[in-house]
Amino acid sequence: MTKFEYIKMDSISRVDFVKAFLRVHDLDNQYSPGVHAGPDFKLWWTGSNGGKAGTLTIENDRDFVLALSTLMQKNRRTCTVSVEFDTDGMDGYRIRKLQVPVLADDSGFAELAYGTRVPNVDHFSNDAQLHGPIILELKQKWVCQQHLGEHGEPGHCYITPNGDHIGLNARRLKFWAAAIAAHDVTKHDPPNSLEFDGACDGRMITTKPRGRSGPQPALAPATTSQLLMAAILSNLTHDGKRRRSPSPQMPRTPTRSRTYTIPLSPPPKPGLELRTCLEDFANVKGIDLTGCQVTLASVDFTPDVIPAVSVQRLCELTAATEGQVIKLQAFCKGWAARFEEKQAYLAGKRRRLD
Repeated sequence: MTKFEYIKMDSISRVDFVKAFLRVHDLDNQYSPGVHAGPDFKLWWTGSNGGKAGTLTIENDRDFVLALSTLMQKNRRTCTVSVEFDTDGMDGYRIRKLQVPVLADDSGFAELAYGTRVPNVDHFSNDAQLHGPIILELKQKWVCQQHLGEHGEPGHCYITPNGDHIGLNARRLKFWAAAIAAHDVTKHDPPNSLEFDGACDGRMITTKPRGRSGPQPALAPATTSQLLMAAILSNLTHDGKRRRSPSPQMPRTPTRSRTYTIPLSPPPKPGLELRTCLEDFANVKGIDLTGCQVTLASVDFTPDVIPAVSVQRLCELTAATEGQVIKLQAFCKGWAARFEEKQAYLAGKRRRLD
């Protein structure tokens, strides 16, 4: 489409010139020129070398300045400037207006569907997507009315068979969900790990007090006769002790409080002791040696045996450093002791039931 318009060319810039001829064709609201280059257009004028066949293609500011300096030397009264451009090649300079979607429900209670802060499944890792539903299921099962949340809502606790409450914080829920996803445990019993065996030594100690205590009835104030009688009886008692030969005091067995050690999680199933121990070691110490399970099991290096194996031998089997191996031995020693306690506790419990 050909149109004619008068455009003042004195000291005009390339950007303004492009806007001017786009305005002639009512395209200035659809396209915008680049700051330093584009869109390309052809420019020729009366008396230019080669005429239309030898047109110049203007791509950037430098091309336009050179063409304009030559054009300004022509006779302004008789010189006609022609421009040719192709909108098919100008898609990159199209003005794209951002359309704000309008929600059908403007009551203020509709779910947020647009914006940069809207949660999206793709923003979460595969583990988070897998463990999230499991954590929700654990929270539904282990609701605790005794230990409330931060805002007064019911909390979440794992209740042991002995009635003890273990608070399910975010770390324990995540650890339990990971064990369920690995098909090691179910939602009915937590994993056998230090996360559920106690904060420090893997156990919960409850003390049963002995002796007699409690409120005592108030004593009535003593009268003068009662005080006199008490003094006479005291003198008689002292006189009797002086005449009587001292008798040897019978030895007494010292009393002490009875302490019960109650494991908070079931022991691992037979055959999974080494695997569970290495997983606990990775979670507690941050040293992952679970890939060495098959190698250690092939030589029967179980958690109770590892502390007795030489450091050099374990370094050869696990390719770990000496420091990591020493930490593993110390951890296995404590882990094996807790495992034996749990076995003894369960055996005693079975005997009591029988």
